[in-house]
Amino acid sequence: MRVYLLTSTFPFGTAEQFLEAETHYWSLRKDVELTIIPTRCPASMRDLPDNVQVDTSMAWHPRTIRRHIPQALADTFTKPVAAEIASRLYAPWHLVPLGKSILKYSHFRQNLKKLVAKIPPDSVLYTYWFNEATYALSSMKQRKNFILVSRAHGDDVYEEANPFCYLPMRTRFLSGIDKIYTITQSAEKYMSDRYGIAPNILETHPLGVENHDITVQPSPSGHLHILSCSYLVEVKRIDKIIQAIAMLGEKLVDLKIQWTHIGGGSLDKFARQFATKSFENLSNVSFHFTGPLPNKNVLSFYRNNPVDIFVNLSDSEGVPVTIMEALSCGVPVIAPEIGGIPDLLTHQHNGLLLRKNFSIDDVVKAMSDITLFKSPEIRKNAKLRYLRNYAASVNYPAFIDTVLELARSFH
Repeated sequence: MRVYLLTSTFPFGTAEQFLEAETHYWSLRKDVELTIIPTRCPASMRDLPDNVQVDTSMAWHPRTIRRHIPQALADTFTKPVAAEIASRLYAPWHLVPLGKSILKYSHFRQNLKKLVAKIPPDSVLYTYWFNEATYALSSMKQRKNFILVSRAHGDDVYEEANPFCYLPMRTRFLSGIDKIYTITQSAEKYMSDRYGIAPNILETHPLGVENHDITVQPSPSGHLHILSCSYLVEVKRIDKIIQAIAMLGEKLVDLKIQWTHIGGGSLDKFARQFATKSFENLSNVSFHFTGPLPNKNVLSFYRNNPVDIFVNLSDSEGVPVTIMEALSCGVPVIAPEIGGIPDLLTHQHNGLLLRKNFSIDDVVKAMSDITLFKSPEIRKNAKLRYLRNYAASVNYPAFIDTVLELARSFH
C-alpha cells in the first residue's frame, strides 16, 4: 500500500521530533511504501530508513507562494471559502489570518493536484497537521479515490493558541476527511465540542518516545536540580522559570539549587542576561544553558546527571516530547493544565499539575515540595505513566495498524 505523509518540515531541520520514531515503525512494514512530502525544506535532511522516500515538490517559500495570489482570489468565490469569509465579517480582524490561510490553501490545492493525479488508486494521504494541506486534499476527494487521514496536535486544534483566538476554515472541508487522529483525549473532546466534528471522524492515538532504559536518580540531600528543555521563545516563558527559581532561592537559603536549561532560540541572550541578573545575589543558586543539543546528547545528559524536577511553564502546548522523555527517565514534572499536559500528569502522582492561570507563587510552592519529587514512589509512577501510555514501540505500531485497517475497509 502506498502512503504519502505530508509534514511541515520533516525530515528537514529539527522540528517534528516525534516523526523520527514514527517513520521508523512505518519503515518496518513490508506491506507499505512510504513517501514523505515536506511542505518546507529549511535545513539539511536527517537520516531516514533506506526504504522511505522523500518528495520535495510541494515545498514552498514565502517569496514563491505569492504566485498563488490570483488563484487565492478565485478561491474566495468557492462555496466553503466564501462561507468562511461571510462568517468572519462580524470580526474583520480575522480577515488577515483568513487571507493567509486562503493563500496557503490555494498553494497546496494547485500543487497537490499533480500528486493526486499520479498516485495509485486507494493510496493513503496522511497529513501530519490538520491544516490547509488537509483542506486542499479534502476538496479533491470527489475527483480521485484515495483515503485521507490527518493528525491533530495542539496549535492546529486549540483556537486559544493562535493569534486572535481563531483558526480559519476548521469545519469547511470535513466531508472529505476519513479520519482525524488527535493525540490526546482532551483534544478529541475539544474538537467535538468546539467544531462539532462527528465522533466517527475523531479518534485518539497518542504519540510516543523510545524507551532508552534510563532511570535518573535524585540529587543528594540538601541539593535540588531543576531541568527545563525547550526552544528559547516567548511562548515557553523561560522568564517565569527564572523568576520562580529566584524566589525559591530566597525562600530556601540552605538549599543548593542548580538549574539547567537545554535548548536555544531567539531569546537566548535575553534568558542568559535575565538569569544572571535574577540570581546575582543568590549564592545558593547556579545555572547552566547548554544551548541546543541533539536528542542523543539530551539522553546522555539524563544518563549522567541527577535530576529532581522537570519544569514546563509554557503558555501553550500540545503534548510535549520533552515531558514524555522526562517521564520515561523517571523524572517527575511540574507543568500547567493546558493542551495535552493533563493526559501526561496526574497531580501528586507523577508530578504537580499547575492551574491554567498559575502564579509565580504557585510555581515556587510546587518546587518547594522536595520530598515529593525525590520520592521513589513518585519517580516510579513517572516511568510507569510513560510505559503504559507513551511508549513508541506500542503506540506507533497500533496507530499504523489502525490507518491501514481503515484503508483496507474502503477496498
